[in-house]
Amino acid sequence: MQWNTGKTATVMMNKIKEITINSEMVNEQTKHHVKGWYNQYNFFYFGEFTTLLMAQGYVQKLKTHYRLVWNKNKTAAVTMSKIKECTISKDNEKAYSIRGWYNKENSFLFGTDFKSPEECHKFLNDINDRL
Repeated sequence: MQWNTGKTATVMMNKIKEITINSEMVNEQTKHHVKGWYNQYNFFYFGEFTTLLMAQGYVQKLKTHYRLVWNKNKTAAVTMSKIKECTISKDNEKAYSIRGWYNKENSFLFGTDFKSPEECHKFLNDINDRL
């Protein structure tokens, strides 16, 4: 089980599919919210951070303990045990994307700006090597 930052709630991490960092402006200050998603509608709120670096550091700690993998831009992480397969798609003349699929309809987007299939393969191989 994992506590939220305020130690007011816990979550069973094996129920979390992915973790996102969402940023918003409030009274001229940017706040970064870390959420763990059970499915596309329901989430566990881990906490709010004043800098993106702090939010990424928090997710990095979770990543270490729970075998999470970052997307390319480090704005979301996924529990790899929930991913059934990964696909590489050519989006346009200059970009490829990688998706990790939970099931036929739901996926985690690792990134959309890979320059070649080889870069996609390297990204996925690096993930595999770290696990």
